[in-house]
Amino acid sequence: MSLYANLNPGDSLLGSDEVSRYCSPNHYDRRRSEPRVSAFQRKPAERNSNPMKDPSFNRLQFFQLPDRACAINRVRQEFLSSGYKLSTNGGFAVFNVGEAKAAALQIGNYRLLFTYDPVPPFCSHSLMSNLPTDLREELVVATAIKRLVTKSGITFQALS
Repeated sequence: MSLYANLNPGDSLLGSDEVSRYCSPNHYDRRRSEPRVSAFQRKPAERNSNPMKDPSFNRLQFFQLPDRACAINRVRQEFLSSGYKLSTNGGFAVFNVGEAKAAALQIGNYRLLFTYDPVPPFCSHSLMSNLPTDLREELVVATAIKRLVTKSGITFQALS
């Protein structure tokens, strides 16, 4: 994990930062123990002028904890304390921000943005934006991020 850096809302995350994303059972392939590509794509927004909602993540370095597992547990606690129901058939995907940005640049010159966007009670909440507007191109970027999650060793922590 990177050195801690205090960020203000709207600041870009550091390339050395790691982010996690809760993957519900709809976005987690339990048989293969890995997230689905859909976990890293935009979702239709509800009652919002913006037709698509950027994927959100939690910046693990926010918590200044000694390791990834402790930080993911802290994110998990935030979800539970907010009343969010976590399924034992889901889990948390983790990847490095700099690697995701580099992968998107390499596959199609896409310049992803990761910004710190705290939304109470999620003090580590961050957004990934600047995804391609073409759905096929967005799928290519989401696939590249999924590969980062699955190739990096212990980067997916199932809840069960």
